[in-house]
Amino acid sequence: MAREQRRDVDYFPHDCTHGRKMHIIETKYGNDGYASWFKLLEQLGKANNHYLDISDEMTLMFLTSVFKIDEEKTMSILSDLAKLGAIDNVLFNEHKVVYSAKFCESISDAYRKRKTEMMQYSDILTEIKLKSGQS
Repeated sequence: MAREQRRDVDYFPHDCTHGRKMHIIETKYGNDGYASWFKLLEQLGKANNHYLDISDEMTLMFLTSVFKIDEEKTMSILSDLAKLGAIDNVLFNEHKVVYSAKFCESISDAYRKRKTEMMQYSDILTEIKLKSGQS
C-alpha cells in the first residue's frame, strides 16, 4: 500500500529584508505583530494544503495560543494582514480562512519532486465551500 503524499513542508524561506506590509504590522503591533506573522507562516507550512480554517473555534484557539496573544489581537492582526494582501482578503473575510499565495509560491520547490501537486487557489476555495455546504 502506497504511503499518502505529504501536503505540508518542514521549512520555508525567511527573507532578511521586509517590505511595507511587515513594517506596518510591526509598527502597529510591535513584536507581537512580527512574531505573529512568522508563527503564522510556520503554521501555514505545517497545515495540510497550507491554509487554516479559523471558522473552526479550536483552530482559532490554537492559533491564538501559538501567537501567545489574546483572540482580539489575533483577529486584529489577521484582519490587517488581509487588508494589506499578506493573506488572501476574500478567503479571510468571507470564509475565515487564512491563506497566503506568496507563501505558497515561496515553498513551491518542495513540491517539485513529489507525486502530488500543491493545491491551487481554486481547489482550496472548492474544498472550503464543500466543507461549509455551499455550492
